[in-house]
Amino acid sequence: MLNKSWNSTYQKWLNRPKRLKHHKPPLHQGAFNFNPQYDAGMWKEDDGFSIVLKMLVGDSWKWIKHQYQCPDVPTQWVKGSPRVQVQNGSLWIVFPLEKYVPATGGIKGIMAKSTFRTCGIDMDLDKFIVIASILETNDRGETTEVARHFINQSRHVARRKRNLGNIAIKMGKTGIISRGFAKKAWDSLSAVEIEYSRAVSRELVELANHWRANVISFEHLGNLRPKRGKYSRRSNQKRAYWLKGKIYEQVKRIAYQDYAILTTRVSPMNTSRLTPWGEPVWRGCKFPSSPTEFDSYRPGAALVATVDGYKAHSGLNAARNVALKAIKRHLSEVMLHQKSLQQ
Repeated sequence: MLNKSWNSTYQKWLNRPKRLKHHKPPLHQGAFNFNPQYDAGMWKEDDGFSIVLKMLVGDSWKWIKHQYQCPDVPTQWVKGSPRVQVQNGSLWIVFPLEKYVPATGGIKGIMAKSTFRTCGIDMDLDKFIVIASILETNDRGETTEVARHFINQSRHVARRKRNLGNIAIKMGKTGIISRGFAKKAWDSLSAVEIEYSRAVSRELVELANHWRANVISFEHLGNLRPKRGKYSRRSNQKRAYWLKGKIYEQVKRIAYQDYAILTTRVSPMNTSRLTPWGEPVWRGCKFPSSPTEFDSYRPGAALVATVDGYKAHSGLNAARNVALKAIKRHLSEVMLHQKSLQQ
């Protein structure tokens, strides 16, 4: 096909008008980036170790058997039509994997059942990257908390800050701030962030599956912007915000693909300022010992409390509100039992 294409172009060049006589003749392509896809009817007899592909040899099509090695494919996955890929001078046979996922009926259908569970997620930038609260709700709207989970990111944040600081020091010494500077350090930093997002997402999905959650609810944080400040501080915030979005994308894909768990997002309005019953909270670094010690709301503090005796971690309180917001979209009357929240 490539020779025929070149010949057609060459014939056009021979018959070109006089005003284009100085143009050079077309040349054969020196390198090919060609990864053919073998659809149904172009391959057969795949037994996991060998496959027969239909290939053009000279002027005729022939069936040619190829040997290959690959890990065992789980029983719930099915191999699709292969693709031959050229990579680093070697030929690879790539199979897409397909899996049947039963229909869930959507979140509205799930929350119409007699009992379902919702996993609310709050994501912080400092100590805990994920704080999860799993709520169980019946058809009367009665809700109880059955589990909670914290994922610490202190070591990851410290490592990121150290690497960003080293890059900033190099930039300060050389005076170079341009694209491509310290490429190896940047690539290593990006690889660590991607791998950590996958690890956190997998842990979160396995938690939801272990407690038989039907829906995972996140906050919709699409307008986060890093604050002005030092280069390393601003870069740390940019990557922290990127990590939040990446975890949501990974959880959404893994949860549905592996366990048919649906994922949704809700508005973050007042998830940290109100209790699950809609009362304003006090927020600080230490629980007050008397009602007179309740002070104004302090953003970023780790603890929340009310005069009525409700006490909780600020992230856990937000995770409960995130889960309840997802539930209240489909159930008009929802009441969270306070006894199930006792530490």
